[in-house]
Amino acid sequence: MPSYDVTPLSGVLLMAAVDGMLLAKKAFHQPPHPIPFWLGCLAITIAGYCAGYGLELSSPDLKRIKFWIDVQFIFISFLPSCLILLAISFSRQSPPAPMQVFSLLGLSLVTLSIHLSNDWHHLNFTS
Repeated sequence: MPSYDVTPLSGVLLMAAVDGMLLAKKAFHQPPHPIPFWLGCLAITIAGYCAGYGLELSSPDLKRIKFWIDVQFIFISFLPSCLILLAISFSRQSPPAPMQVFSLLGLSLVTLSIHLSNDWHHLNFTS
């Protein structure tokens, strides 16, 4: 079984992922308010993307690289939605409307499903 080869760049990305998870933990342990909640969600998406990218760069074969690209897309598809919801919460100092949350997260889910079903339609990657 081939092992992962951690390079300096992938090491920095993995450390950034750990820092993102620590930030998310700190944000979720704040009193209930929409700003720390969406900040924690944003930190999780950034940490997941950094971890996936770091492990993609360290992967020894194409099968594992494709797996880590799929992991990256799970997180990167929700990053813009979390950022917009954080901005809405910060500007209004109140939770975003449920319709805003559902529509933004639904758009992220559509993006993710298009990527994960790419082997059937090739709309995202062709080769």
